Amino acid sequence: MRQLNHTAQVAQLLRKELKSLFPDKFQVYTPHHGCIWVKWTEGTLTEEIEKITNKYESGHFDGMTDSYVYEHKNNPTVNYIFTKREKVN
Repeated sequence: MRQLNHTAQVAQLLRKELKSLFPDKFQVYTPHHGCIWVKWTEGTLTEEIEKITNKYESGHFDGMTDSYVYEHKNNPTVNYIFTKREKVN
């Protein structure tokens, strides 16, 4: 059985939690190492989704110091998670 890389493991945990909490259909994918994208159409507001995704981010980029600031968290994390709520025309 193939071992998932760290980013894919975090994406799997995130997908599972989102599915258990919200009725929306989410696209959770990892375009490259350390980054996850979450997309969905209409439904749940971005702010609600980001309450969940923030738990899986290692920290944040600080533009004042031009550096990434790590926060100590007890669960698996990645550097960046981007969210996009699409609207139906």
